[in-house]
Parts: sequence; structure tokens; C-alpha cells
Amino acid sequence: MAQETPELGPLERDQSTQPSLRNKLGWSTAGTIASRGSGALAGVLVARFLGPTGRGQYAVLIAIASVLTAVSTAGLQFWIIRTVALGETISSIRPIVRRHFSYLVPSALAIALAIRSVVPQTSVTTGELAATIFLLLLTTFALLTLAVVNGLQRMRRVATATTVGAGTYLLALIVIETLNWTKPSTTVAAAALGQVMTALTCVPTLTLRKVGVEGLEKPDYFAAIRFGFPAAVGEMLLLICMRLDILMVATLMGTREAGLYAVATALSELTWIIPDGTSQVLLPMASEGTPVKASFKIIIRAVLLQALAGMALMSLAPILIPTIFGSNFKGAVRIVPILILAALGLGAWKLLAADLAGRGHTRARGISTLVGLLLLLISQPLLIGRYSLQGAAMASCIAYWSATAYLLYIYRRRT
Repeated sequence: MAQETPELGPLERDQSTQPSLRNKLGWSTAGTIASRGSGALAGVLVARFLGPTGRGQYAVLIAIASVLTAVSTAGLQFWIIRTVALGETISSIRPIVRRHFSYLVPSALAIALAIRSVVPQTSVTTGELAATIFLLLLTTFALLTLAVVNGLQRMRRVATATTVGAGTYLLALIVIETLNWTKPSTTVAAAALGQVMTALTCVPTLTLRKVGVEGLEKPDYFAAIRFGFPAAVGEMLLLICMRLDILMVATLMGTREAGLYAVATALSELTWIIPDGTSQVLLPMASEGTPVKASFKIIIRAVLLQALAGMALMSLAPILIPTIFGSNFKGAVRIVPILILAALGLGAWKLLAADLAGRGHTRARGISTLVGLLLLLISQPLLIGRYSLQGAAMASCIAYWSATAYLLYIYRRRT
């Protein structure tokens, strides 16, 4: 008698068609390389088109948009990834996202009006402010859309979406320069267009999984916020840590020095290709119950690979920066080694935070980054005053590694 094959549930059917871990990591890393590579090239174009002063102003606008985006998502992307990975239907996620945007859009407009009433036109023009708010809203939508695809562990689609978005941004910059429209507001608008294309590329995947796993709690907006908001606070504080140094350099030393610092930061952040790609896979894996030992082994390997990439970039920086960005940015070379060490610490933080979020622990993200931010606020003014740009980089290094040390302590206790 032929043996009867048991019928698979919706989540098991999803998992039966899932690619291997190596395949997921490969696609995730490839997508991160493509998107970050395009982003780095776009950064080169922005620097060449705008010069150090314009690049510094653009960096300030992007820093503001990044911090506000961390708040505007309210950590829903972490809840979506975990919930979808556990087997929830995509249709049940949509009302949560719609309700969130019903609160977000008027809030963003109110923030824009508040900024306009306080910040003079000489610092931020109305065009720059409008472009930044549009970027905030579109980035939030793209992140939440990507979270659904990430939760399904369709890493090939995630890679395609992020690559298309970055490529669109790059192409838009070239068009803007060709039309002689280059200024900070139009470059921010180009970034917003890239986010639109990222979200649109995810659309075909959003029709998957129409039947979910039985026994799951019905998704509730405020329950989702309670889970995600601590992670959002951590993300916001992290972005403040990541961009406060640029803002403080701009305030204490001028936008030209901020432009130099932004270029060195962008180069060091290329090493995040490895932890960013890996963390996209770790979070849904941890949600499904992957053993801690297996996850931690992946984390260690990713950190070692990032360290090797950092050493390679460190040795090439004296050639890359003047050649790619121009001789005006040669002063950025001296701070690259310190910023690469800082980036290594934050890379480890990203990996640990992703695994903890997948296991239902989001509060530690906020506490760890608060520790780092406090140390940054204390050390950065002192170190900038004494060591100039190198001092700002040292302060970032102290902040990132302190946050990572705390998160590692929590990780070992909770898991």
C-alpha cells in the first residue's frame, strides 16, 4: 500500500519552498552590495555635483529624514517581519499599515509646519523641507512593504527591490545633473523616487500567503506598536548616534568639514554590507525558533568578514577618496580608520539586535543605544575641540562599541 503524504499547512508549504540558508544569505548580501554600491556611487555624484558645502547640507537633510523615519515607522517593520515569519496572512497586515498612515501623514505635516516656523529659510529652504518630508513618508512605506517580503523570507525579491530603488536614485541624480537642476532639495527628491520604486518592486510578493497558521492572535495595531515602539526608539537613538557626529561637526566646524566627515563615514559604512545582509535573514529565522547557538555562529562569522572588509577599505582609502571624490576631499582620509572601527562595532550591534527582535526582545535595542548616545553627547564636544575631525570619529567609536557591549550582555542573559 502506498504511504499517504500528510497535507502541509500554509506555513509548512511556505517553508517547503524556501531556499537554503546559504541561498538566503547570498541573495540578501548581494542585494545589500548592489544597493549600497549604487548608494555609494550616488554619494560620489552628490559630492561632485554639490561640492563639500552642498554635500554637507545634503548630509544634514538626510540625517534629519533618517531620524524622523525611525520615529515614523514606530518599529512596525520589526513586528511585521516577525508576525509574517510566524505564519500570519498578508491581508491581515494591511489594515495595520493603513491605520498607521492615517496617523502618520497629518503628524508629518504638523512637523513640517513646526520646523518651518522655527528654522530660518537661510538654513533650510521650503523646497528642501518639502522634499525631506516626502522622503520620510515614502521611506516609511517602502520599509513596511519590504518587511512583509522579508518576513516571507523571499530574499531574492528583497534584493531586487532594494537594488531597483538604489538604481533609480542613481539614475535620477544623473538626469538632474544633465538638466542642471542639481541642488540639495532635488537630490533629496531623487532619493524619495528611489523609495517609490523599492515599494513597487515588492508588490508582486504581497499577494502570497492568503491562508495563515491557525491559533495566532488577531493582529492588533496597538499590540503591534507595543512590540515595535521600543525597537523604534532604539533605531531612532541609533540614527541620532550615527548622524549626530555629522550635525555637530557642521555646527562646530562648518559644513565643509561636515562634507569631509560625511564622505569618510559613507566609505566606512560600506562594511555594513555584511551585517545588513545577514541581519535581514537572522530576524525571521529567529522568529521561527532557530537555535541560539546556530544564530550566534552566523553572527561571529559575519563580524569577522566585516573586519576583513574594513581592513581592505582602510588600506585603499588614501587612493580611493582623492581619486573618486576629488582632491577637495583628501582631508577625509585621516579619519577613515577610526570610523571603520566604529562601523565594526555597529555592525555587531545590528546582528545582535536583529536576532533579539526575532525572539521577541525589542526593549534592549533602545537601552543599548541610549547608553551609546549619552556617551556620544559627553565625549564628542570634548574630543572635537581637542582632536578636530578625528575627535568626532573617536566619539562615535566609543558610542557604538559601548552600545554593542551592553547588547551582548543582554543577549547572553536572555538567550
